[in-house]
Amino acid sequence: MHAIKSTLILAAVLGLASGCTERQDVRESPAGGYTGSSDSGTGAAERACVAAVAKRVGVSPSRLSVLDVKGAQAGIGVTVKVPGATAPYSCLSDKQGNVQGVAFTGDEGRL
Repeated sequence: MHAIKSTLILAAVLGLASGCTERQDVRESPAGGYTGSSDSGTGAAERACVAAVAKRVGVSPSRLSVLDVKGAQAGIGVTVKVPGATAPYSCLSDKQGNVQGVAFTGDEGRL
């Protein structure tokens, strides 16, 4: 029940954040792994979210890539691509990198 509530809150916040800022530029390593943000205002949130998603799925952070970053008053929404996953993961963090939630955006029956 708590997981469902967290997922709904995360989805609502990320949905509301979609119109708040434009996509931030992110960098990927030549192998496609995450190397950090070009925007220092969201860098801590991005790093924390990549680490949180990596921990959740049991994959090295270097294998993940950030697809999108959106900021809002409620926090910073980070969309993370996981190799082999049918859909990306969404993460919500504050600017200091305190992760508030991680959720798979696809059909969990297909995980």
